Amino acid sequence: MLTNEQRDTLILFNEKTEILRKSRFMRQLRTRGLGITEHWKTGEPFRVGGKRPDDEAIAAAILTLRFFIRAEPCSIQKISNIYSGLATPDDIAKEFAEARRILNEYLNAPLHPKLVVGAKPSSSQTGLPLVGGCELSRHDVLKLAMNGNFFHAD
Repeated sequence: MLTNEQRDTLILFNEKTEILRKSRFMRQLRTRGLGITEHWKTGEPFRVGGKRPDDEAIAAAILTLRFFIRAEPCSIQKISNIYSGLATPDDIAKEFAEARRILNEYLNAPLHPKLVVGAKPSSSQTGLPLVGGCELSRHDVLKLAMNGNFFHAD
């Protein structure tokens, strides 16, 4: 039997999912795309650019995404727990568990192209390849976005 709290949690999850799905961020991703460009020539500064949603759309999407993280009432983990503890049709619980597994697999994969933090050039000629440092995953980038410059001044 679904408790009132569980029902409210599922409703909140669905509302936030719909907000994100219809967001300006998602519209801009569909129309503008997402990409990184880089320019590097010997003797010139390294430049990075790209296409992405605007800062306001990103900030709004991050505020909504924060509802799906561990500590929030409608986190993906808590929704998974609700489904697995209810007498729901097995296919619903299995489908949600599979979607969660795919999401975690995607987030834990390394970025492409690689993004390495704290690395130092191994040679003085080109600065590449890099040694040391930490290669970031998509999950690391998501955590940086959730707790980064959009929400903290320091």
